[in-house]
Amino acid sequence: MRLFKRKNKFEAELVKVPKQEVEKIKLFTLLDLVQNGHLIGLKVKDYDSEDSMYRILEFENFRVHFSEWSEWTIRIDVYNGSESFEVYRSPGLKIDWYSSTVGLAQWEKGSLEVEWSQEGAWCSYILKKIKEEKQKLDLKRVSDKRIKELEEKQKEERLRRDNEEKKKDFNNLFQNKL
Repeated sequence: MRLFKRKNKFEAELVKVPKQEVEKIKLFTLLDLVQNGHLIGLKVKDYDSEDSMYRILEFENFRVHFSEWSEWTIRIDVYNGSESFEVYRSPGLKIDWYSSTVGLAQWEKGSLEVEWSQEGAWCSYILKKIKEEKQKLDLKRVSDKRIKELEEKQKEERLRRDNEEKKKDFNNLFQNKL
């Protein structure tokens, strides 16, 4: 609120401050971490059966559950010892595990981002941890890609040198025959 003085009168003007958007966790990010988290040392427990999949991505003081029966559900629980508390449950989801896609099931309404059912200090803690681990995974991918490119260049260089050497040897062989 701002106060102005105009001709011996005070007037108040309400100033609207834009609400700061709170960053949200995308469900695709959680899927990426549960599928590939083992590459960076994350604990991913696999409880798959013949007709369903169930994975748990475990962090310090919270777990992300991926369960599939007819539809997929993602659940986040905070825990301390043997006590746990559900803070997020997704609507019914269609997840293609092999092409890494996430969508809403046919009749479900909802979001493809985490919408907390219970809010508290854990929201920012979980967001921070998920972002950190996603960043580590992305850096690992970039590093692996660079290493692979370097290995391919080295392989090409070795092949080029071998070909040059063979070319020289065969050139000498045929020049001696002339």
